[in-house]
Amino acid sequence: TSETGLLFDINSNDNTTTSSLGELLVTAPPAAASKWKELSSNLNVKFSVEVAKNKINMMFHAGVESGNIGAAVDQNIKFMCGIFIDNILVALRSDQIDGITNKNVNNESIYTLNYTVNDVSIGEHTLKVGCRRISTIGTNVNLAIGQSLDNSVANNFMLQSVLKFDVSELVKITR
Repeated sequence: TSETGLLFDINSNDNTTTSSLGELLVTAPPAAASKWKELSSNLNVKFSVEVAKNKINMMFHAGVESGNIGAAVDQNIKFMCGIFIDNILVALRSDQIDGITNKNVNNESIYTLNYTVNDVSIGEHTLKVGCRRISTIGTNVNLAIGQSLDNSVANNFMLQSVLKFDVSELVKITR
């Protein structure tokens, strides 16, 4: 789990509406080479695979918060998160958070990504989570994934991220 997430300001849209499995999460300079931003180094998890026939079941869950839109109408932020094995995108799902007109406080939502990858190569691997802010309809709206924007409605504990995984390997019994 992690209470450290990503803050995307109003100028963070990458305006790329699609992603493909196999994209890279670049964390070392120049990180600008990747449209993906690592969610939290606290979610970096190492695991080992010992049998070639396997399934890696992954679940990522996080709170999402967008800024107060006031009296504006029809505002939303499209975003995407993905799970990376050895910095290679293996699972992704896009979503959006809608502004609620005249609510006059930040808006919260829940994001969940469940996925299974088959037959990961034998050896040690690292899981990471990355997210992107794709586009915004409206103006002046910030976005936080896995943490609060400003603790005015929800706090970091309430919006924290969780990454869970299970490694299932084929077991053979010989006599």
